Amino acid sequence: VYLAAATFRRGAISRFGGRSKDNVETVRWLAFDLDLPDWCDIERAILETMSDDELQDLWEKQLMDADEIFQLMGLTVHRVDYTGYGLCAYVRITDADQGQVDEIDTVYKQLVQRFNAVAGRRMADAQVTDAGTRLTRLPPCLNTKGTTPRRARTIRFGDGPAMTLAQLAAIAGANREP
Repeated sequence: VYLAAATFRRGAISRFGGRSKDNVETVRWLAFDLDLPDWCDIERAILETMSDDELQDLWEKQLMDADEIFQLMGLTVHRVDYTGYGLCAYVRITDADQGQVDEIDTVYKQLVQRFNAVAGRRMADAQVTDAGTRLTRLPPCLNTKGTTPRRARTIRFGDGPAMTLAQLAAIAGANREP
């Protein structure tokens, strides 16, 4: 089971081209896709043979690295899910800004680029930056992409304030040094 970060125009899914950017009315959060193979340079095929305990050792270290980057950037992460072969970290957007879809989409791309620049390498998937239309796995569903099904689960849930688009744009800072 998957969940989109957007609300879509009434009837859009069945009548107007489905889950497309043109049909997005609001974007509720940004999801940073942090795949284990990108972070640890271990091939996915090898990760698929590892036990859940071995993977947990890896994603716990991955989370520590990601937390440091989010903190350095000043991003408030509201939830982190283990997805089966990595993490997904969510940043909520204030209700007042959720309808600014084009601006959110632009800032989202910049934030992921900035995240990777601060990391000094690819940690967040730069292809996962389509605000609203991107699907994320809903815990506790199984990730069946690999040879070993893995159960997704929420590993952290916070209640800090949602971030404004102005805050996110300032953090993205297109011309800032890493």
